[in-house]
Amino acid sequence: MFVELDECEASCRCSLYYAHFEREFLEETHSFYGNESEMYITQNSVPEYLIRAEKRLIEEHERADAYIPKHDTKHALIKAVEFELIGRYKETLVD
Repeated sequence: MFVELDECEASCRCSLYYAHFEREFLEETHSFYGNESEMYITQNSVPEYLIRAEKRLIEEHERADAYIPKHDTKHALIKAVEFELIGRYKETLVD
């Protein structure tokens, strides 16, 4: 719906889509995967965690391809998921 209402050019970050959907969507993504990863990493070994993280990244790629029409949003979504699943714990995962 926001994509159809979006009257700004694709490069404009002032549109309804970016102001009322993308920002909130990415904040919720960080929150969701941050909570999930924190719980999962404390309850599992590193190999088990990495298997789970890879599975979640694949699932999110598939959902993004199927449901998110804007390339910028897809890219930001995947970056958010990667950070919450891997970037946040990179030192723990390497040690």
